[in-house]
Amino acid sequence: MSIALNVKSILNRHWHENLGRRKENMDTRTEFEMTEEDLKVILDACKATPYLLIGGNYSPTPQENANRVWQNLGVKMGFDYMTVKPITGKGERFFTAVKGKGDLS
Repeated sequence: MSIALNVKSILNRHWHENLGRRKENMDTRTEFEMTEEDLKVILDACKATPYLLIGGNYSPTPQENANRVWQNLGVKMGFDYMTVKPITGKGERFFTAVKGKGDLS
């Protein structure tokens, strides 16, 4: 067997193994619905805040605030906040995510 053919078979096997893992990850997603209050907290966290540099400390950005709120919601509802995806056409409160501890480490 030539080296080129061997490399091709290794790449094909790798592609199929990863395809299986991606499908498995997609199948483990769960649909969640947050409360109106949870949505309000997320939207408030995304609002622009004045930038203050006091004593070498800075105010968190809206993105940092939103990430923290999603992480807290993940702990509360039992999902990995880094896996959240919206559900198109179902409303702002609905999303999918992979179930997990939602650790606050």
